[in-house]
Amino acid sequence: EPSGRAFNDFELTRPDANGISHPFNPVTNAGAIVTCSMIDEDNELPIVPGDPVSERMESRMQKYKDFLADLSGQDDIGDCMDIFFSEQGDAYNNYALANFMRARGTLPPHVETHDQLRESVDFYLRVCSTRVNTCLLAAAASTYATFGRCPLTGQTAMMESEAK
Repeated sequence: EPSGRAFNDFELTRPDANGISHPFNPVTNAGAIVTCSMIDEDNELPIVPGDPVSERMESRMQKYKDFLADLSGQDDIGDCMDIFFSEQGDAYNNYALANFMRARGTLPPHVETHDQLRESVDFYLRVCSTRVNTCLLAAAASTYATFGRCPLTGQTAMMESEAK
């Protein structure tokens, strides 16, 4: 992490003009948990506390996998549920970090209850447990490098402003 902070750092920025503190880096645990909590946040399916394969969780994962497929031009994206369960069993710091961020107003407003907070962390752990290969990662990175256009498919996966 270029800031010198640990990936699981519990420090946030000073509150902004709206009184919200933010993670220093969106790719550390804090930033990734916040980012994951915003993926498919309007999903109307019910939260099933503690169920990492509920219909809602699978629907959110499919949105994430579709985005990866758009970025990479590939669809060989799977799940490593053994990794997920291993990570979930030791995710005390991530759940504590999410509670800390919730108390500081860092998580999106739709994360109001403990069940929603737990789902945010579990979804982050599912995303971290996604099975991809190096070719897919390289293709996704090249889409960012070409400002949102997948060089393998020629399709626009995101707007240029999003890729910057």
